[in-house]
Amino acid sequence: RKPSRMTKAKLEFKKNISEKQRLKEERQAELQEKQAMLAAKKEEALRRNKKFSQKTKRGQPLMSARLDLLIEKINTRWGSK
Repeated sequence: RKPSRMTKAKLEFKKNISEKQRLKEERQAELQEKQAMLAAKKEEALRRNKKFSQKTKRGQPLMSARLDLLIEKINTRWGSK
């Protein structure tokens, strides 16, 4: 026996609701991932800024901190192959 129009409509409605719920959960997961990535980038920028703002007692930039950051950047880009 074929399902009635009402039964078909109910099934379609439930299917649409479950699809909307799935899409909402996916968007929420993507948003959380994006926020975590932005927080990590901000923390890294703060760390770099703190290193770059270090000064000697005469007010000159502290070159050892800058060189450390440069070496770290080189190692992350090309690494030890």
